[in-house]
Amino acid sequence: MAAALEMQAAVERLNGSNGPRGDPPIKIHIGIAFRQAAAGSIGTDRYIQYAVIGDTTNGASRICLAAGPGEILIDEPTRARIVPATFVIEPVPPITAKGKDQPVHRVLPRTQAANP
Repeated sequence: MAAALEMQAAVERLNGSNGPRGDPPIKIHIGIAFRQAAAGSIGTDRYIQYAVIGDTTNGASRICLAAGPGEILIDEPTRARIVPATFVIEPVPPITAKGKDQPVHRVLPRTQAANP
């Protein structure tokens, strides 16, 4: 979670330094799913790559696609593992994709919280 928030902050800093040059702002969206996943080298003798596959990876991808520019969305198992005082967590409508209906939450830095 801290890494995701730092990534968002780094993009904002980059946007601030690119503004005077007239470059368009960069926005990233992040989705986090916390469950077991299969990771390792897959492929053939001619082409091997390291990959993470499985339902967790697919879930994180769906969450990431649902996140708007500048948002961090997490799944319910991730939310359940977070210390409440550490991050501001807001529920958002469930994401429905390929027969899945899972609770999703938005993560905000403490400085952006409406009611810290």
